[in-house]
Amino acid sequence: MPAEIDYTFDHPVRGDAVLGAGRLGRVAWLGKRLRDDDLYLLQDGAFSKLLFNEVLECFVGGQFIATIVLGFSLIERSIAGRLSHIGQTSVAKGGTSEQLIDAAFNLGWLTGTERDRINDVRKLRNAVVHFREHRAEDRPEVKAALISSA
Repeated sequence: MPAEIDYTFDHPVRGDAVLGAGRLGRVAWLGKRLRDDDLYLLQDGAFSKLLFNEVLECFVGGQFIATIVLGFSLIERSIAGRLSHIGQTSVAKGGTSEQLIDAAFNLGWLTGTERDRINDVRKLRNAVVHFREHRAEDRPEVKAALISSA
């Protein structure tokens, strides 16, 4: 694990509670993607590092809704921090998620594919944090039921 992340893959093993929950598999999955020689620039400083570690903990623990919400918050903070650093404070402080993503794309920080994938995550996050009518097709549980019945 990169030293600047200061995250450990050492998790206590508590029998079936860990093995059956998929935690070890998620730790192994992360271990393949977060290598020791990777470099991370956390645009918003120490708080972003804390937030990144929280996202990892939520993912390993199987708290996927929290992973989506906190993970997208980290994306927003990273883009806003970088925009602020180059003097685009009005977008950094008051821009919507879409405006932040578009600004990052327009500045060449994101490819079109990355922008599209981040927008997909934004839509997932929005369905979790913003009210939806009980039968709305973009509610996560309705979407899952529709997919599984197809």
